Amino acid sequence: MTRYCLCLALGLFLFTPPLAAQAPAPLSGDRPSLAVRSQVPRTNRFLFTLRGGTIIDDNALQSRDNRVSDITYLIEAGIAFEQRRPRLQWSLNYSPGFAVNQRLADRDLLTHAFGFYLQGQTTRRSSLRLRTNFYLTTNPFSRLDQAGVPEFGNLDRPNESVITPIARRIGGMGALDYTYQLGPRSVFGLTGTYADVRFRDLPAADRAGQRLIDSRVAAGRVFAGRQFTRRQSVGFSYGVQNMTFRLGQARAVVHTVLYSHSFSFTPNNTWSIFAGPEYTRAHDQIVLNIASFPFVARLDLPVFNAFWSLTAGSSYGWQGESTSLRLSLLRRMSDGGGLLGAVRLHQADAALLRRLGRLWSANLAFAYGDSRAVNASDAAALRILTAGTGLTCTLRENLSLNFSYGWVQQDFRGILVGDGRRHSNRGQVSLAYQFERPLGR
Repeated sequence: MTRYCLCLALGLFLFTPPLAAQAPAPLSGDRPSLAVRSQVPRTNRFLFTLRGGTIIDDNALQSRDNRVSDITYLIEAGIAFEQRRPRLQWSLNYSPGFAVNQRLADRDLLTHAFGFYLQGQTTRRSSLRLRTNFYLTTNPFSRLDQAGVPEFGNLDRPNESVITPIARRIGGMGALDYTYQLGPRSVFGLTGTYADVRFRDLPAADRAGQRLIDSRVAAGRVFAGRQFTRRQSVGFSYGVQNMTFRLGQARAVVHTVLYSHSFSFTPNNTWSIFAGPEYTRAHDQIVLNIASFPFVARLDLPVFNAFWSLTAGSSYGWQGESTSLRLSLLRRMSDGGGLLGAVRLHQADAALLRRLGRLWSANLAFAYGDSRAVNASDAAALRILTAGTGLTCTLRENLSLNFSYGWVQQDFRGILVGDGRRHSNRGQVSLAYQFERPLGR
């Protein structure tokens, strides 16, 4: 009887008569685009950009007690190739930059960001997608998407809700997706991701006897999706994630089973939710210093912590002719962003983009993140709240002027990160030039 029920459910899932020709999107956690509909995306082009600007920060060290203001002069360039064909789409981006700081000379650095994207249809029913990037920067506010590749999904991307102290950050991320069309409206696929972040040259923290935590995350996921109506689709996935941290012997292995449900109210108005159980086994060590004159000993004790929790999230996207909105909520296991090991992450963010006539556009952004350590060595927690706004004016067809302001507040608790509240204000003015030429036919 059980075997019969399973076969019947599988048959209904795969072979229900189709209502649409397009298969549902896989359970990838991808966030909706923030572009407005009046901004027609261009393809098959070569693009060169050059941007110069000034950043004023009233707490450049991200310190609670030693607040140091600084002015940064920034010059960035960008080279991008984009091409789209019926069965192949690819893009290549490289962006070097140079920053000179008025007071903190150790932050001066030639930065690099590299991104590559490739998507191709291998057979009539299957396709592959590759996304990768690499970056080297000292800017604690830089984010993964600045390498120019399409955004990584909420389920795969590292913890970016934490603002670390000044350090040289070297990292990258890659993802490979395989998708197979089981039927007109059913899809099956595999996803593998890898992320690595390392920190170097941290003078302020070294003097305090602290270190930032390097992390390496490898993950894999198998998923299946089915579109049941023109406006609704569902999906199931199983994923495993292995997080290692190069500070002590900390490690965490996470197993997740998720159910997702997506709604397409209109082609430009979508909402998706996902939820499921999560099992985590965290490995840590406690260091004991035993002093009994004239002997001093250090004892490392391994600690294991296993528990169940809930992973859940939701995202909403709306694209109008001149206005776009994106909202997202997320709860999952993640890395500690350089300050902690494995954490339970709660995150919320909202972004609004509005075109104000032909020459002006404005944006608003809000984000909240709460990271709580799950390893037994320290009951630490980080809470961050950020808000920002920007205004862009198009001076000429290829020339634009941008003004932006950002506010950041972080609350720390625990032995590893200390206690207290740290906040900063950042203002930026930049001028950007773009040169574009068609690529191919």
